[in-house]
Amino acid sequence: MNSDLLREFSKRALATLRLWTARGQERRRLEDLDDHMLADIGVTREAARREAQRPPWSGSGVRDRARSAHKYEAAPQRRLVTL
Repeated sequence: MNSDLLREFSKRALATLRLWTARGQERRRLEDLDDHMLADIGVTREAARREAQRPPWSGSGVRDRARSAHKYEAAPQRRLVTL
């Protein structure tokens, strides 16, 4: 029983460390993008700089917040065209 708990804890700890490593790398790459690339993804230079300075364990980043903001935008109105 204890070995199962230890194994599960180890798996989760390793998964968390992998997530933090990937998140840190992604944030550093975001800071390296040029202004044109940042504009393509809807991120300002200042937002990229702030995001790159965040520690890897501090949750989701700019991209996730931008994605959630789009959920609340109104859908474009469509008109039916009849022939």
